[in-house]
Formats: sequence, C-alpha cells, structure tokens
Amino acid sequence: MVVVYESSNGEVVCHSKEEITNIIRRGSELPEGDEIWIGGDNEYPYLTILVKGQYACVHYF
Repeated sequence: MVVVYESSNGEVVCHSKEEITNIIRRGSELPEGDEIWIGGDNEYPYLTILVKGQYACVHYF
C-alpha cells in the first residue's frame, strides 16, 4: 500500500497503515490541529481528515 498525503507539514508518501496512524496522531497533538489529505495515483477517491485533540472529521470524495 502506498498513500500520498498532504498536511500542514507538506507532502509525504506512506507505505503502511502504521505510518498513516502516526501522522494522524501527530497532527491531532498540534495546537492548531491538522488537515490531512489522503489519495492515490488518481484524482478520486480522496479522503480528508481534520484533526484537533480528540476530535476528527472525515470527508470521502
């Protein structure tokens, strides 16, 4: 599995679910939260995750 994601820290390529989980956890710990965009090689489908503290909002396009 290879996932390209973009967050406030820039674009990163993840190769495992554990990497994605760590990115979401780090983003949720930021004082301003984080907006994470996850997608593959095609424009769609796309997943966005807004995180801040213990809260998250997920959008699937």
